Amino acid sequence: MGRIYGLGFAICLLVVLAGCSTGVSSVRMIPEDVVVTNRHPYSVMVITSGGQESMLGPDLSNEDFQSAVVGSLKKYNIFKSVVTDGISDLRLEVVLQKVDKPSFGLDMTASIATKWTFSNVGGDKIETSDIITNTYTATVGDALIGQKRILMAIEGAARSNIRDALMKTSNSLSGSIDELKLAGELKLAEKDFEKALTENNIVVIDSFLTKHPDSKRRDKALSSLVNALNRENNIEKYKLYLTKYPEIGIQLPAKLRLSLCGPEGLRVIDIVAMQKNMNEKLIVSKIRISKGRYYDFSVEDMSALKKMGLTDDIVQALIESTEKADTIDVEKKNKQELNNTLRELKNAQKELAESKKAQNQLPAGAGANKILGSCLKLTAALNGCAYVPGGYFAKLACESAAKMSITCD
Repeated sequence: MGRIYGLGFAICLLVVLAGCSTGVSSVRMIPEDVVVTNRHPYSVMVITSGGQESMLGPDLSNEDFQSAVVGSLKKYNIFKSVVTDGISDLRLEVVLQKVDKPSFGLDMTASIATKWTFSNVGGDKIETSDIITNTYTATVGDALIGQKRILMAIEGAARSNIRDALMKTSNSLSGSIDELKLAGELKLAEKDFEKALTENNIVVIDSFLTKHPDSKRRDKALSSLVNALNRENNIEKYKLYLTKYPEIGIQLPAKLRLSLCGPEGLRVIDIVAMQKNMNEKLIVSKIRISKGRYYDFSVEDMSALKKMGLTDDIVQALIESTEKADTIDVEKKNKQELNNTLRELKNAQKELAESKKAQNQLPAGAGANKILGSCLKLTAALNGCAYVPGGYFAKLACESAAKMSITCD
């Protein structure tokens, strides 16, 4: 009978020290103390490998660790978006190289080692400088049940591991990640450009220009687009792509360039057609109201327009419409510059007000130094106003703001 009681006691002790197997929680593996200094405007796909699933006790599976990594990246917004499949700017592969877990005992320590590797669409890779290894110990004071301590040890080690990896990603690896993304874009652009040149049709070239609007190959792609359009010689396609890429107009044959210039619905070719059924004054009025941009017509261009059947008044209306469009663009630019100037003046005034407040808080005995400091600050501010963009009136406004914010007497 004594042996039976002894065996029962041993079993109970093992249950307490080890406990039954339950899964780890990905939520509890998300760290709470990550300091993020840099974020990236890219999407990233997370892949994990090396995890294990066991029937003998708590373990760390690929799915659980992937969920924890994804949740952590999303929590701290290190990337624009995080996915586990589909298309993304970058790919992050996290390999669980070692997961050492305790079996039983009072204090249970787990150890986890991972390797984090980023790659781009071109296959280039960067890795964390070394294997990231972390340990965590759960004591009886943390939990009485053994299986609970095992879970806490595994989750704690994983949490620390993810925290350290995120810190590296945000800090030391930040510049490398940006370079990796750029290298991937360049490789993808080159691949798409070669495809556009090889297939040499309008749809593929347009796809390249749409996907890579800032590519250094843009000019060459636009020339290829013009050649493809010339081969098809379809007036509707000319109109479509001139609307999308106005800069190709200069590459078209002279007569075609003139025929297709102007805004949608009021191109020269449209106006020529209108003359058959519409009064000249109505056409002129319609052109002037549109304020559309045509070309800075040369003498040869105007002669060609006359040969197409346009009257002097209509040609004059085209010239005036272009001048109005140019004026509107200049006004928009000036307005934007003025808004920028006013914003800078507002910021400068705020800084000057804060400086004045700080000066007023100086000790009474620092009177002479306070006045001298104020005068020096005012002189520096007035000198700085000479460099404020926006012309004479902006300079005047800056000087007025400085004098109101800084006293020198």
